[in-house]
Amino acid sequence: MVVGDKGSFVRCSEEARCARFASGGFGAARIIVTILLTDFNLRKIAAFMSDKIKADAKKPTYGGPGVALVRRRDREWRNA
Repeated sequence: MVVGDKGSFVRCSEEARCARFASGGFGAARIIVTILLTDFNLRKIAAFMSDKIKADAKKPTYGGPGVALVRRRDREWRNA
């Protein structure tokens, strides 16, 4: 690879320098894409948990319909 400015070109003497120069933008793009993907996943998980909490709040916590107790006065007919 040839690196230089204003027409004075110099050959890269170190391959590591040339590779670092050529791939600088790809590393930054990879970090940005990773951050965006993580943000998307966290939002998806938060929405799922929020929906689950809302669904659990609407569900009755006491189970099925309760059976009314029969009072002693009604069982034994001593109310007269």
